[in-house]
Amino acid sequence: MQLAGPMLVAQVLSLLYNIVDRIYIGRIPDIGFLALGGVGLCFPVGVLMAAF
Repeated sequence: MQLAGPMLVAQVLSLLYNIVDRIYIGRIPDIGFLALGGVGLCFPVGVLMAAF
């Protein structure tokens, strides 16, 4: 239980970072949709790497 609190906070901060990152990436003129596609493809890989 002592480790659950900091782990929860770290996951929430990571989630918020990803949400804000996608907002800014989506606003890139002309290539925002392609950049979001790249982030969408790479995000699950990053999560899996972090899990291990």
